[in-house]
Amino acid sequence: MSFTPEQIIAKYISLREQKEKMEDRHKLELLPIRDAINTLENVLGAMIAQLPEKTKNIKTEVGTAFQKKITSITTLDLAAFTNFAIDNDPQMLHIKPSDTGVIGYIERETKQQSKLSEGERKPIVIPGIKIEYIYKVQVRKA
Repeated sequence: MSFTPEQIIAKYISLREQKEKMEDRHKLELLPIRDAINTLENVLGAMIAQLPEKTKNIKTEVGTAFQKKITSITTLDLAAFTNFAIDNDPQMLHIKPSDTGVIGYIERETKQQSKLSEGERKPIVIPGIKIEYIYKVQVRKA
């Protein structure tokens, strides 16, 4: 049994519309669960924040809650970033400003700065990009 292109396309469109309706319904059904999870993550985050500096997790028999550091890099001004790379680290020209290579540069510079006396240290600023650190609570089952 063979199908015409029109029948195949009609079936495809029908299935796609059916899938979209199911996804919308599931989004609504999951909304209270997502809200509850976000609330619990916030509570766990507050608990973790009160722990001693080196302890950044809560371990129990049922699972472990921990904070994960997420780095977000946004390009604000590509020309400023390019000029900075040319003047300071031409290897950075081979990466996108939003790449983790920028973090590598910052880590190398931070290590170099740590060898200097406090008065000699300079803040590490890369023009043209914005770096944000987001701490997300995650839970792993034991």
